[in-house]
Amino acid sequence: MVDDDPVHRDVVSEILRGEGYSVELAASGEAGLAAARAVRPDVILLDLFMPGMDGISVLDELRRDAGLSGVRVVVTTGMRAPQVRRLLRPDAVLFKPFGLEELVSAVAGVVGPART
Repeated sequence: MVDDDPVHRDVVSEILRGEGYSVELAASGEAGLAAARAVRPDVILLDLFMPGMDGISVLDELRRDAGLSGVRVVVTTGMRAPQVRRLLRPDAVLFKPFGLEELVSAVAGVVGPART
């Protein structure tokens, strides 16, 4: 999960770990890319608006990196613009604030249930 908000990272990671998912955390776009290259995750929850390298730039880099071509992306954003899906083409979008069921459903819909 890549998000600059530490509280949001902690809450989301706790929920996903409770559902049986393995979770890596990154507080910036740069750290998120480095972690993705090291871990090769199935899915990345990616906040769009972060200081420094924003989520849009991270998404562009993920798409350019052949080694990360299979990584699925769930964009998280407070921007309720319908064009987010059309312009960015993520695998899923979660509009903040989102609930526990919505989070788990989005992740499971992209990568399937957690492997326990």
